This record gives sequence, C-alpha cells and structure tokens, in this order.
Amino acid sequence: MFSAAFAPLLAPHDPTDLNVKPRKSAPASTTNFLLGTDMLSRLIYGACTSVFISLVALGTGALIGTGIGMVAGYFGGQADIAVMRIVDAVLGFPTILLALIIVSILGNGIMNIIIAVAATLWARFAR
Repeated sequence: MFSAAFAPLLAPHDPTDLNVKPRKSAPASTTNFLLGTDMLSRLIYGACTSVFISLVALGTGALIGTGIGMVAGYFGGQADIAVMRIVDAVLGFPTILLALIIVSILGNGIMNIIIAVAATLWARFAR
C-alpha cells in the first residue's frame, strides 16, 4: 500500500517507456534494472490500480451491506427473515464464480470490476 501511494517517487523508471537495449540482460544483473528493463516500475504503478479497486469496492460493499443489514435488523420479523434468506443465497455461491459471472455479463473495465467485487462482498456486511 505504501508503494502504491508513493508510486511516482518510488518507481525507478517510467512504466510506459520501453527500453529495449538491455532487454536480454538477466534480472538484477545491474542495479539500474532490478526486475528487468521495466518490470519494477510496472509492478509499482499496477499496485495503484489494485489498491484503488480494492478500497472503492470494499467501501461500496460495506456501505450497501451495512445499510441492508441495518434495515433488516430495524424492521425485524418477516423482513429480517426475507433479507437474511437472500444473504444466505448470495453467500452460498463461490465469491470468485459470482464475480466472474458479473464481469462476463457487464464486460471488462475498472468500474465493472468494482461492481462485481462489491456485489459479492455486501452479503458479509449485511450478515
């Protein structure tokens, strides 16, 4: 998370800049390219995207799940039973399978990945 937050300061090279001259050199053969010609910079900048998706999806799932759980707990009775059966049904599916189904229906993209992850996490917070 630290490297994702400070990616512009920590990345030794531009992740989109291709340096093909030393491409056949072994990783860590020089101190200039620790994981090859551009892999370290790409990993550091890729962490920014992963952290962003994780935080937004987890926050959205927590907000939706907590809201649904609070409504079910407040009204209780039949409403609570109905909501918890829906939660049981969602929790019965494997998380990765449900996320893959949602992404295959919606298509690829960061927003669709966030929706898929939030749609699989809300039930844990509602419980």
